[in-house]
Amino acid sequence: MQVKMAYFGICTGCHSYTGRLIGPPVQIIQALYLDNPQQFPE
Repeated sequence: MQVKMAYFGICTGCHSYTGRLIGPPVQIIQALYLDNPQQFPE
């Protein structure tokens, strides 16, 4: 639940799921960190 709230409260300001707003789409970010989620910045 906290991850979902963080996504809607913070991430969606710059990232949409499939398109580019300010930052890259969430699908691109997921692909980058798929093999190593520990590298994802906190």
